[in-house]
Amino acid sequence: MPGGFTDLHETLEQALLREVKEELGLDTSDISTPQFLLSFNGPYPFGPEVLRSLVSVFYATLNSTKKLVAQDDVAEIRWIRKDEVDEIPWALPVHRENALKAFELLSAQS
Repeated sequence: MPGGFTDLHETLEQALLREVKEELGLDTSDISTPQFLLSFNGPYPFGPEVLRSLVSVFYATLNSTKKLVAQDDVAEIRWIRKDEVDEIPWALPVHRENALKAFELLSAQS
């Protein structure tokens, strides 16, 4: 799940496409038009402080056979199934909970 912050004067959609490019090396032509899925408020540890953040989750389909390569601050790229969510070392419990919620919402749309 690529992620990052919205820069000043950027829309959520622009930030998403920028992060996908920076972290996965994908261009807009490599994915379908991203669709909003869910949002949640959560803590964001930042040095000695814990800030509040609004996280927006989008999904898209990969339209390309381009090999995904971890870039920028991405440690690894892997595809997971819902039953593998608990194998991920999530930074915060809220991320795990919302990954499960995203799987539920996407399966309901199928």
